[in-house]
Amino acid sequence: TRAGQRVMVDRGWIGSGVVQFHAERLLSATIGGWDPVGGMGSGQRVDLDTFLERAHAAAPYLTEWVTDAVKPGLAACLDALEEVDGTEAALREVGVPVLMWAGADDGCYAAAQALAARFLPLNLHHPAATLRDF
Repeated sequence: TRAGQRVMVDRGWIGSGVVQFHAERLLSATIGGWDPVGGMGSGQRVDLDTFLERAHAAAPYLTEWVTDAVKPGLAACLDALEEVDGTEAALREVGVPVLMWAGADDGCYAAAQALAARFLPLNLHHPAATLRDF
């Protein structure tokens, strides 16, 4: 986007990062299927090979390009998903509406519930906002 342009962000890990490091550019944010405080730690942490095996089983075409040569870079990306220090404080101070969602079967669901409980006493933009099971 051009300098000064404000945007809406609609992703989990990426949205958390924009909230933390570029909040001035936001109109709103949606953080879905992701624990912005615990990262992947709220689910079961797996090594790269297990992650790739599961990804291949679910959608083989997404892993066809993976070779031993790119695995170190992928491992670094997986490790980066653990870097969430400061995100909860940024969410408290962001100053724009933030929608968080997680399905009851998502690994981050319990963490989303806990985070919502910590945020409910705040002055929410939408008083009807709550955590719902679907």
